[in-house]
Amino acid sequence: MRFNKSAALLAVFAVLLCLTAAPAVAQQFLETEKVLVLPFEINADPELEYLNESLPQLVADELLAAGFEVVPQAEVRRVIVEQGIEFLDLQASRDLALLTGADYALYGSFSQLGETLSIDARLVDAFGLKPVKPLFITKDGLINILPAVSDLTERVRLELLQRDIVTAIEVQGNEYLDDDVVLLRLETQKGEILNPAKVNKDLRRIFDLGYFEDIKVATEDDRDGKKLIFIVEEKPRIMAIGVIGNDALDDDEVIEVMSTQPGSVLNPSILAEDLNRIREAYRKDGYYLAEVDYQIEGEGQPTARLNITVEEGEKLYVEDIEIRGAEQLDPDDIKDELALSERGFLSFLTGSGVLKEDLLDRDTAVIETYYANRGFLDAKVSRPEIIYEPEGIRVVYDVVEGPRYTVSEVSFGGDLLVDEPQLFELIAMDEAAEEGDYLDRSMIRADAQKLADFYQDFGYAFAEADVESDVDREALTVALKYVMRKNQKVRIRRVIIEGNDKTRDNVLLRELRIADGDLFSASKL
Repeated sequence: MRFNKSAALLAVFAVLLCLTAAPAVAQQFLETEKVLVLPFEINADPELEYLNESLPQLVADELLAAGFEVVPQAEVRRVIVEQGIEFLDLQASRDLALLTGADYALYGSFSQLGETLSIDARLVDAFGLKPVKPLFITKDGLINILPAVSDLTERVRLELLQRDIVTAIEVQGNEYLDDDVVLLRLETQKGEILNPAKVNKDLRRIFDLGYFEDIKVATEDDRDGKKLIFIVEEKPRIMAIGVIGNDALDDDEVIEVMSTQPGSVLNPSILAEDLNRIREAYRKDGYYLAEVDYQIEGEGQPTARLNITVEEGEKLYVEDIEIRGAEQLDPDDIKDELALSERGFLSFLTGSGVLKEDLLDRDTAVIETYYANRGFLDAKVSRPEIIYEPEGIRVVYDVVEGPRYTVSEVSFGGDLLVDEPQLFELIAMDEAAEEGDYLDRSMIRADAQKLADFYQDFGYAFAEADVESDVDREALTVALKYVMRKNQKVRIRRVIIEGNDKTRDNVLLRELRIADGDLFSASKL
C-alpha cells in the first residue's frame, strides 16, 4: 500500500483542529469585527498544493471559533473573480474588504524551506485608519502546519481585540467654516472606542454637507489612545455675487431670494436650491421659460465670485383654458367659475391671464364641485396639464363626467324634536325630489346647516345633521336621509361684555336676546 503523505497530514489537521481551536471570545468585546481571509501565496513542495484552498479555510474557521465574523470563502473566490484580481497587494486587499463589507483583510504567503515553515501575513484595516500590521510565524516540521495557523489566528485575535480610545477629535484645513460644522455631525465622540466603520460613515456624512472639495481622516498616537483628525479642503468662499442677463428682475430681487450670500462658502446643493428659487421668482412674474444657471470666477482659489446667469425668454400669458371631456355641461360656464382666467385685451392692466400656480389646485376642486352641484356624483377632475408654447400657455383640465343623478326621495331619522312636515318646511331638497331635479351637494349642505340651526334654538348647541345617501346606480337616483343628532342641551352660564370703556355693561345687556341661565339659541345669539 502506497503511503499518501498529504492525506495523512489532512487527517492530522482534522484531529488537531478539534483539540487546539482557540477559545471563543465574548462577543461584547469584539463589536462584531468582520474579517476577509484572502488566499495565501504558497511557496512549498507540490505535495502541499492543497494549502491553496485549505489554508484560508483553516484560518477562517479558527477566527469564527474565536468569535469573529468571517466572509465565507465561496464569496471571497467569487469577488476575486468578478474584480479580475490576479495579484494581491495592499490596495487590492483593502478594496476587496470594502466590497465584502469586512473591517479587515488578511493576506500573505506560506513558505517551506526544508523542514522550516513560515507564514508572512498582513492584517489590513479596510478604512485605512490603522497602519498595516505585519504578522510573521515560523515553525519546524510539517506536522506543525496547524499550530502555525493557530498562532497566526491568535495574533490576529489579539490585534483585533486591541481597542484604541478616541482621546480627541480635531478639524484641520478649514479657514472660513467653524469646527462645529464638522464636529456637530459626527457620530464618533471623544472617549469612545475607535470604530473605523463609524468613522467612515462620519466622513461620508461630512462630505454630503457640500462645503468641502476633499476630506481626509487620520489618527495620531496619544498618551491614552488615538487622536482623530479630519483634514478638510473647503470649497471657495463667495466674495461677491453678480447677475448677468436679467432685465425683468433687478439684481437685488434675484439675490434676495438666495440663501447663498457674499461671505458664505460655496455649497452646490444650497446653490441648486437658490437657482430653483430664482426660477420660481421669474415664474411668478410670467417668465415661465426662464433658464437660470451659474458661473464661478476664480474656481480653485480660496475666494471666488459667483455669477448668476439668466436667459429670461418672453413673458407668457394663459392663452387657452381647456376643459377636456366636458360634454354634458358647457365648458365656458365652467371657466366662468375659475380663479384663473385667459389673457384679455386689458391683461397688462388687470393682471388677468397670468398663470398663478397656487390657484391650479383650487380650480381643480372648483370644477369637481361645479359638477357635484349638478348631479354628477362620480365626476373626476385631474390636476391640469400646463403646456408652455412660444405663443403662450395652455392649461388643460381632463374631466371624467360619469352619469348624472336625480333625487328620488328625502326622509328624516335620528332624534326628531318635531314632526317631519315641520322639518320639510326648513329644507329645499324635498322640492327637488318632487320635481325630479338633479342632485345638488351645495343644497344638501345648506339644508343640513338649517336643520342644525333649528335644533340649536331648542338649546342643543352641538346639534348635528348628518346626511345618508342611498345611490341606485341603475336608475341613476339618490335617496337622501337627514339623520339628526341633538347631543346635550346647553344653558348660557354667563354673558360677559368686554371692550366697553364708555358704556356700562347693563346698558348693553338689556339689549340682548340671551341672558344668564337661558337655554342656548343660535338665532337669538
